[in-house]
Amino acid sequence: MPDNKYRMPPRNIVDAHNNVEKRLSRVERNPRIGNTAIDSGILSIKNGRVEIIDDNGNTVIQLGKFGDGLFGLRMLDGNGNIILDMGKGSDDRYSLKTNNAAGVLQARMGQLASGGYGLEAVNAGQLVSLSTLAFGPSASSIDSVDGSTSTSYGDLTNVGPTISDVNIGTSGKCIVIVTAKMNYAAPGTIGVQPGGYMSFQISGATTLAPSDTRALISLLDSTNGANTANFAGSATYLITGLNAGPHNFQAKYKVGDATITTSFLNRNLVVLPF
Repeated sequence: MPDNKYRMPPRNIVDAHNNVEKRLSRVERNPRIGNTAIDSGILSIKNGRVEIIDDNGNTVIQLGKFGDGLFGLRMLDGNGNIILDMGKGSDDRYSLKTNNAAGVLQARMGQLASGGYGLEAVNAGQLVSLSTLAFGPSASSIDSVDGSTSTSYGDLTNVGPTISDVNIGTSGKCIVIVTAKMNYAAPGTIGVQPGGYMSFQISGATTLAPSDTRALISLLDSTNGANTANFAGSATYLITGLNAGPHNFQAKYKVGDATITTSFLNRNLVVLPF
């Protein structure tokens, strides 16, 4: 009989050893389930991406290269719609964009499609820059006293006020406020008459003539025999349908009756684009 020290180990022990070796090798090669960390170093993925999938099998986060060839970070809802998109867009601008469930852009921060940097959000279906909303309002005033007897809109001795290069966004809207004091005199008792009108014209990307429908109007009541009156007030108008681009605003004046002499003073013009 050969010595026991030269005897081969039982077959089941060899199989168990090989099985353990295979399992250890598989664990080393495959990702481990649970928490893990890279204390130092770099994880490189070439032309690929990392995806986070929820319990329902829906991709909710993508980081890396997307199917459209762009790189960045995207968050999706359960239906695959991109809600948050950060990175370089198809317009070669780097920004953070928020969409609604239909994929329509609602807000953008960073490089804007129109150029430069800033923040814009949807207003009446159009993206409007925050710089327009916060820093766009403009105002101009003239304090001199200038008279008129013209029944057609025109300039006074001191023309204006005038506001130039007001940028109107794609919404095509702005608010215009006109303010003035009016002193007028009539030759006698002529009843209730419009004493003076202060309107405005628009030029530039859009042309709009002064109109009674967009004017500050004062009334002179001389039915009691008085032939002088004073008035102070403001009028505010929402202007729509303008073309996007720079616009100029200028106040224009007239009187209601050629026999009335109206003096205009403390004139103010304010434009709020949005």
